[in-house]
Amino acid sequence: MNKGLNKGLNPWDNRKEMRHGFQTIWLAIIGCHHCCDPVGSNLAWESIDKLYENHTVATIVTYAYPKEIENAMKRFPGNVIASLDETLCAKMLVGKRAEAAITDPNVMLYSAKKLGITNIKILKKDLPKKALVIALRNDGANKQRIEFLNKILMEN
Repeated sequence: MNKGLNKGLNPWDNRKEMRHGFQTIWLAIIGCHHCCDPVGSNLAWESIDKLYENHTVATIVTYAYPKEIENAMKRFPGNVIASLDETLCAKMLVGKRAEAAITDPNVMLYSAKKLGITNIKILKKDLPKKALVIALRNDGANKQRIEFLNKILMEN
């Protein structure tokens, strides 16, 4: 079974930021993605476009990436490997299916550690940032959560 991991698949083409029936809560923090690669790979690039042009890059299907990264994915879809989560990204990196992954570095290292993978490094190269959003189903069960989160965010 493929599990949605398709080289060249560009799931971002038809993705909407928010589905009907969900309530958006904007967070006052910035999403920080980093490039991860296996130790010893010596991965280097001058720009996001060059990264995607010259390397296979695993990305998380459910993440909303900054425009610069999403545009590079669209320009070089043959080098995009869609992944469901960081656990699969870590496996792709050590299995040499992907040369790099752009994801949350803390989640990547946590997922790799759970798998016993210790040879993934975080490249400290600045990548574009994007405001994070939480989406909750707009129904009675989440009404109090939405009100609570909005109240806390307005106070801070």
